[in-house]
Amino acid sequence: MNTFNILIAGDSWGRGEWNKNIKVVHQGLEKYLQHAGHTVTNVSKPGGTLEEIYDIIKSQDLSLYDIVFVFVTDTNRSITEKYTQQENFFKLDPFCRETIIQRHNTVLTNFFNDLDKLDKEMYLLGGLSNIIDIKCKNVKVAIPSILRLILPEIAKNYEFFFHLGNRYHSNMDRDTINWMWKQNKIWESVQKSKYFQGDGWHPNRKAHKIIYKYLEENVIKKVDN
Repeated sequence: MNTFNILIAGDSWGRGEWNKNIKVVHQGLEKYLQHAGHTVTNVSKPGGTLEEIYDIIKSQDLSLYDIVFVFVTDTNRSITEKYTQQENFFKLDPFCRETIIQRHNTVLTNFFNDLDKLDKEMYLLGGLSNIIDIKCKNVKVAIPSILRLILPEIAKNYEFFFHLGNRYHSNMDRDTINWMWKQNKIWESVQKSKYFQGDGWHPNRKAHKIIYKYLEENVIKKVDN
């Protein structure tokens, strides 16, 4: 198999396995790709919003890379200001499951369309957000959902992650409350799994090995051919 110059972009999931001291202890996908002989540049930004991830990718000389992998983070980072101003999350009228999902899909679609305009083939990895159906020329879905790949039973109904803290909208309907509660319960089960042992917030090296093997079979080998 040929070796490639590969770019990894995204949030902290793209950096690999973290410990409880907030330090990377294994470079995950990056390390497995390097072990396979590839040259890897990793520009993933811990805590990065979709907008920041796009800006970082745009700043790269993309002609240098044969393959670009992008970890897709949660859309709520684009709404709150670095996790603290939670009131921004609730600026929907009405605030309900339907409008939350509509905003989520709009933010994701804008991100994918912006990437597509860079005129470089890229492969998306669904991280804290699953990847919705997209219609792009250059942007392709490699893994619709990392969580569903590594934890198919636990994460089968997982959609995307919420940064809600302890604040909730006072006028939420019961359906929205139940839906949000179920999503958070799924996330709690994910955190307790063997693939999140480390800090409980990031896929560990075992999970990244599954990601690497999947990409090797479904992306890298096809590019090689």
